[in-house]
Amino acid sequence: MRKDGISTRFAYFSLAGNKYPLTVMGLHLLDRTGCIKELSLNREILTNFLMTIEESYHDNPYHNALHATDVAISMYHWLKQVPFKNNFDLVGIFASILSAIVHDVKHPGTNNPFQISFQTELATCYNDIAVLENMHIAETWRLLRAPEFRGLLKGVGDEQQTYFRDLTVHSILATDPSVHAKHLSDLKSSLEEDRDLPTRDWDRETQLLMVGMALHTADLGNPTKPLDQCKKWAGLVHEEFNMQGDLERKAGKKISPNCDKKTVHKPTCQAGFMDYIIKPLFETWGQVLEAGDALANLAENRAYWGR
Repeated sequence: MRKDGISTRFAYFSLAGNKYPLTVMGLHLLDRTGCIKELSLNREILTNFLMTIEESYHDNPYHNALHATDVAISMYHWLKQVPFKNNFDLVGIFASILSAIVHDVKHPGTNNPFQISFQTELATCYNDIAVLENMHIAETWRLLRAPEFRGLLKGVGDEQQTYFRDLTVHSILATDPSVHAKHLSDLKSSLEEDRDLPTRDWDRETQLLMVGMALHTADLGNPTKPLDQCKKWAGLVHEEFNMQGDLERKAGKKISPNCDKKTVHKPTCQAGFMDYIIKPLFETWGQVLEAGDALANLAENRAYWGR
């Protein structure tokens, strides 16, 4: 157990019986980082905001408040490392943790291609572009600008509020799977052009790239968790995928990749996800931050699914 009370083997699922796991953990992380004290955040407003966000998460098998809790903790572990400590002030830390907390708020349990195929109201509202990610951002800022929560950012100056909003928008948009390849390529190019990137000061463009990659890796990090957690998360992911596939089958639509419970082989699906998405992502991210434990877990989990 680390001195901050959160181990790298944190038992996320032990929080499932807590009525507000995301709120409790969010307050803890913002306390541990000093954001509440140093930014003079109103604890009552913050608590009510976090509870409102948590209650806005749907009871999906996977995209729910417990997933957001997991992502927030993972984000916290990245933010504690030297490159972020050297380049992000407390406003940046606050924005980054909050982004992790809200990143899937009101997720309907179906993905962007589903929204577009079914011509949903969300797809119409966001013009088929990063439909869910734009919705998560809009819902968050609708609340932040509501009269009862507007005071949450009272201690953050106007210029810093612009910075705060930029970080939340860019980081949550970076969780859109359709931009994964581009952002990974951007990070690889940045590292090739500047081997000192992890140790030098980051300009605003680099900060936005890094906070986006931090949230993206935290969001996709289930295969890098200890095996017992990896298996549990994988089961929940496939349960939700199967539910989407059933809706598509019932509507006579083409069933989305990995969503057909009649044909998908979970071990093969997980192994492919690790080989083609997670391993390249974390190997590159490991050139910026220390990710040895994550990569070791990934190797163990890959061996398990490849048995």
